[in-house]
Amino acid sequence: MASSSTKAHPWFEICHSRPSAKYQVFIFPGAGVPGSYYNDWDRNFPEYEFSLVIYPGRAKRSSENYLSTMKEYLGQLYRELLPYIKKPCSFIGHRY
Repeated sequence: MASSSTKAHPWFEICHSRPSAKYQVFIFPGAGVPGSYYNDWDRNFPEYEFSLVIYPGRAKRSSENYLSTMKEYLGQLYRELLPYIKKPCSFIGHRY
């Protein structure tokens, strides 16, 4: 899933950049689900910009260590996410 963003962010990957989108959606993919699974979502929802949350130790961040506690994970995610939000947003988690 290639990002059209001009500046890459380690925590987030924009599925398709949509500067005119009214909303942002952050997707927390389930274990073993490739980012390409979400490629087609934005075709049906042009008013949304979808971004994948990239976990430490996975995908393009595979050289990083996994975070060992939920507190550590949420603390880092919170610090990275707040300045990244530019529009009304929602979060989608996926679990089997």
